[in-house]
Formats: sequence, structure tokens, C-alpha cells
Amino acid sequence: MDPLKLDLNGALYIPAEKLIVPCVIVVSDGKAKLQPLQAFGTLEVIVQDNKVSRINNKESIVF
Repeated sequence: MDPLKLDLNGALYIPAEKLIVPCVIVVSDGKAKLQPLQAFGTLEVIVQDNKVSRINNKESIVF
């Protein structure tokens, strides 16, 4: 996952070149990260104590 920048006011800045593919932006505990989505698969966000602790990305292959 790519870390993103938050300014002192909490505004999120994302470079346009990172948004050319479908993606998920996860914001937790004053940090933000961007995860591109696979063509087929599952993205699971694990939360513990009201904070994101882990993101699992399971890619599938279609026959």
C-alpha cells in the first residue's frame, strides 16, 4: 500500500497518476494509504480497537 500525505488540517492529497486505476483509500488513526484493486479478488480490511490493523488482498484467477 502506498502511504499518502495528510496536512496539518487533515486534508488528503493524492497525486493524479495514482488514481488511473480503481483503488481503495483507507484512512485510520491520522494516516491514509491507497490500495489498487485487482481485476478479480477480495480486499479485506481488519479493524481492531477502532483502528485499521491489517488489509488482506486475495487475488483470484478466472479460467
